[in-house]
Amino acid sequence: MNASHTINKITGLIILAVLATPVAAQDETLAAGKMVYDKWCGPCHDAGVDHPGTLALSAKYAGVKSPALEEWTDLPPAVTKLFVRNGVSIMPFFRKTEISDAELDELAAYLARNTDVAGKAENPDAACDRDCLAGFIDQYMNAMIAHDPGVLPVTAQVKFTEDTIEMQLGQGLWEKVSKLTDYRMDILDVHNSTAISLTVVEENGIRVMFALRLKIENKLISEAETMVVRSREEGMIFNPDTLQKVSETMVLEPEPALRNTRDEMINIATLYPAGLKTGSFATVDVPFSSGAYRFENGQLMAGPGCTFFPGCEDIKNQRIPTLAGITHKVAAVDGEAGIVLLRMNFGPGATFDGKNTLNVWEAFKVYDNHMHAVEAFMEVLPIGAPSGWD
Repeated sequence: MNASHTINKITGLIILAVLATPVAAQDETLAAGKMVYDKWCGPCHDAGVDHPGTLALSAKYAGVKSPALEEWTDLPPAVTKLFVRNGVSIMPFFRKTEISDAELDELAAYLARNTDVAGKAENPDAACDRDCLAGFIDQYMNAMIAHDPGVLPVTAQVKFTEDTIEMQLGQGLWEKVSKLTDYRMDILDVHNSTAISLTVVEENGIRVMFALRLKIENKLISEAETMVVRSREEGMIFNPDTLQKVSETMVLEPEPALRNTRDEMINIATLYPAGLKTGSFATVDVPFSSGAYRFENGQLMAGPGCTFFPGCEDIKNQRIPTLAGITHKVAAVDGEAGIVLLRMNFGPGATFDGKNTLNVWEAFKVYDNHMHAVEAFMEVLPIGAPSGWD
């Protein structure tokens, strides 16, 4: 064997060793991630119905995707890290004393091993999908119950308001909320990375109505707008005991063939404030369905079965006030659920005292070119009070 042949052979071995090093390192990372998974995640998420996390995901996805996390092919590292550090639904969050940052990197890499390019080309600016948006609501609610805003993934300049007043996260309802309830209606707008929830919680054991809007940027909360209604004095109407479960009408997901476009949904929903502005839903021809109804702060105010005042059973032709100063903006459009959420300020004439008005979060069920339901959370505010977001 001549010298040149020997040199070439040695050079080839060196090249193979260099090329193999990243592969070996990756294998070690995945092996380490598997160990973290087995210790912390497996008891809940291993395959089989005897694992509560897997059972919950099985019910959620109903055969659309595997309920076993190790089999997922769409779990980028950022999502794993988000849920591990902040929790989601009944899953608790894990502190760094339990799963260190290095171990979390290994776990995230392991669970992303079946994802396209294992998440290496993940775009941090990618849209937050429906599950992602709902997950942020879960995290917010869980953090609020724990009285621990520090676990939330927020931007450095996150803005938070309660009842139009800017506060620090952790103030207001955060300080005394004691329990979540089964009533929660989410409106998820993937197009605008906005998650809204109308829900009922308990504060010191008393049921209160709670509205939440989250703006998500790069998988972080940049805005949190909230409203809390605790009494009839605060809401003018107040009947939270009727809000036990979200109505079947609002829960219904319209068949794709019956869904309207985003612009069509907005056009139909905004006919409602147009009707209030003129004092007649019939005049502007709001396209109510035959069984359309309206709830305000838990009270049936229009539609079949309404007895609140004469004629209220007919939502389109019932008597309504003329609110010439009403203003509105589109807060969210959930095309899959068929819901538009409008934020409205009713202006003068909304209350009997002449000094106050109503700040309203109003959800409209819109599909098949009709408005099928209207459900609102609202609170009394002084006329001219700023929204906190002007």
